Amino acid sequence: PRKYLHGLNETMYVEEIDYRSLSELIDNKEIKQTILVYPDPDLDLVLANHDEDVERQNIISFGAAKNNILYHFISGNNIDFSVNQLVYTKHCNNAVLGSNNCQRLKITRSKKDKDKIILNDNIELLNEKYTIGNSDIFFINDHLTIPTNLESSLTAFSKCTKTLDFLNFFHLLKFKPNGNKGYTVFLPTTSSWNELDLTLEYLITNEQVLFEVIKNFVINGLVYDDFKGIDENFTNINNDIVTISKIENITDNIGGNDDNYEDEHTLIKLNNSVIPIDLESEVLFNGGVAHCIKEVYFPDDLVITTKDIISSLNNEEFIKIVNFFGLDEIFEPSMNYSIILPSAKSLSMENISTTMPNLRFLEEFIKLHILPGEDSLNKLLNCEDEIPTLLNGTHLSCRELSSGDF
Repeated sequence: PRKYLHGLNETMYVEEIDYRSLSELIDNKEIKQTILVYPDPDLDLVLANHDEDVERQNIISFGAAKNNILYHFISGNNIDFSVNQLVYTKHCNNAVLGSNNCQRLKITRSKKDKDKIILNDNIELLNEKYTIGNSDIFFINDHLTIPTNLESSLTAFSKCTKTLDFLNFFHLLKFKPNGNKGYTVFLPTTSSWNELDLTLEYLITNEQVLFEVIKNFVINGLVYDDFKGIDENFTNINNDIVTISKIENITDNIGGNDDNYEDEHTLIKLNNSVIPIDLESEVLFNGGVAHCIKEVYFPDDLVITTKDIISSLNNEEFIKIVNFFGLDEIFEPSMNYSIILPSAKSLSMENISTTMPNLRFLEEFIKLHILPGEDSLNKLLNCEDEIPTLLNGTHLSCRELSSGDF
C-alpha cells in the first residue's frame, strides 16, 4: 500500500503514518484491510513547511493523531459497502473499550440516494476502489473522526435528548473504565417519555424512583445492532443482572419502485422487555454504543400503582373518597380499571369531599369517574358516544370541540 498511496499523491499521509510508528500497516502485504483516505490540505501544508518534530506534534488536524489514523484502517478487505453494517477498525486502545473491543465504524446506505454510502452518519464514501495486494483503498469526502462522548455524538436533532438530560441530571454521563467491557446505553425517545403522561409526572416528583429507571438504561457490556447472544448475562450500573437475547431480525420495505429501501430492525429481549434496535438509530461513542428506542422500559421489580400516581398529584382527597365507599380495589393493577381524575383544585372549588352531607351524590360522582375494563378505556380513547362507567346504567359521551379538545 505504501507505493500505491504515493502514487495517489498521499505522500504526506504516508509520512504521518511513519511518524506515528504505524509503518507496518502500509508495508505488510499480508494484512487484509481497507484504508480510508481523506486528502487533508491542512495536513499537507503544515507537514510540507515544518521539519521540526515539535512543530509536527503541535499539528491540530483531524488526520494527524495516531488514534485517528488507526480509525481510518478497517480490519478486512473486500467489504460489501452496499450492506448496512458495523465494521471493526484498528483503533483498539480506547480507555473504556480496552484492547479487546476495537472501535467500530458504521456503514449505511443513504435513504435519499441508494447509491450513496455513508460512514458514521455524515461521511460519504467515494465509489472508486483501489486495490493493492490484500489492501483496499477508498477516498472519503471529509474528516473521519473517532467517536467522542455521548453528548457530542448525538446530533442536535436527536429524538432522545430527554433521556440524555436525565442521565446528565444524575451525573451518569461520565463513563469510567469498567473492566474493558464498554457500555450500552438505551435512550428512549422524548415522545415515548411524554406518552407516559401522569406516570412521567410521578417519576419527576420522585427522583429516587426515576434514578432507578435511568440506571436501568446503562448496561456494562456492548450490545450492537449485530448482537447474536442468547440469554447472555450483563449487569446494569446498579449491578443488577440483566439477561439479553436476540430474538429475530425484521426487514421492512420503505418507498417504492426504484427507491425501495430495506429498513432492518433487530428485536432483543432485555429481561422481560422486548426492544427493537436498528443500525440507523445506533450511536457510536467513545464509551461504547447507544440506541434510541421508542419505548420507556422499567425495571422488572419496579411497581408504580395508580394510587402512587394520584398521590404524587397531591390529590389525596380523591383517594379518601374512593376508600370511603370501599372502592379501593380500583387501584389494583390486576383489576383493570381506568380513572378520569378530577384535579385536586376542582374538588376543592366544588367542595367535594368525604365531609359533604349528600353521600349519595358523592358516591355517584366518584363512580362516574371510574371506567371498568379495557372496553370502556378503548371507547374513551376513540371518543365514542356511550362510554360505560362504574355507575350502573350511566354512560359518558365524548365529542371533539372546535378547539381540538375533548
